[in-house]
Amino acid sequence: EVRAKALGALKLAEYTSLVFAANGTAVNAGNPNHSGLIGSQQGVRGLPDSLYRNRAQVYANLELRQALSLGKRWYVQGVLFTDAASFEPMNAGGRATSWIGAWSTGAGIRILPTALVDTLLRFDVARLHYPFGAWFVQFGINQYI
Repeated sequence: EVRAKALGALKLAEYTSLVFAANGTAVNAGNPNHSGLIGSQQGVRGLPDSLYRNRAQVYANLELRQALSLGKRWYVQGVLFTDAASFEPMNAGGRATSWIGAWSTGAGIRILPTALVDTLLRFDVARLHYPFGAWFVQFGINQYI
């Protein structure tokens, strides 16, 4: 198995940033239990989790974040995002099949108590555009990227 990950952020203003993540995974074919998984928990929001067992996958997430102060050490953050992926699923015998793409867009809101490192309340609404259309709602206690 080979994995690569890149993270980056660009400060646009005092409380505004553009955040980027890119991930890639590749495994040898032949065993569908030895695979990369992609879905809404990690990859493209709105894509069903654990549906695709992949020989290879790449995905990227881009978020525009705007925070507003609610008082000392509390912020609310609005987020616009897009997620995109390309992946090569395996069949039941572990053979690689044709590459598939996925793309979603959406918006979210976070409540950030800065006293709690890496902990927040997250609510995202996404529209999966490809490979099929579907709406998706996700709650979390950390940033997606």
